[in-house]
Amino acid sequence: MAGYLGNRFDMIVHHLAVMTPKCNIYDIKKGDSVYFTPDILDQARKEGFVPCEYCGEKTSKLTMNVMKINGAML
Repeated sequence: MAGYLGNRFDMIVHHLAVMTPKCNIYDIKKGDSVYFTPDILDQARKEGFVPCEYCGEKTSKLTMNVMKINGAML
């Protein structure tokens, strides 16, 4: 089950399904990590996290494609 991993140190949230090596999620300290379950990127944003510059753009494109498949975008 993919989801989002936030880093409380730099307040960046990563999408685990589309992360890249540049995301450096393995450098996140256990005490700084917070997990968000799928489909709640909005919750991460409400808590002050910003999407990663490397996997955040892919997340936006992935969301748009899912919406197109589900017929949400006409």
